[in-house]
Amino acid sequence: MPILECAMAGASVILTTAAEHHMGMSLDAIVGDGQIFEEAVELAASLFLLSAQQRVRMGGGVRPATLLSTPAWH
Repeated sequence: MPILECAMAGASVILTTAAEHHMGMSLDAIVGDGQIFEEAVELAASLFLLSAQQRVRMGGGVRPATLLSTPAWH
């Protein structure tokens, strides 16, 4: 299951939200003009999502049969 890729995509979305000044968040004190930073973070989020999809496609995801047959404590 591509948990790391999904977590990084989620973090990228939060950084993009802050760079666009939504929900009262701002990165102006750290980044300055955030346009280039915003675009770079959006690109990173897209790449993380693509890598997660590729990982699932290649068999790195959880298969439903495995999920049901494996005990939770194992």
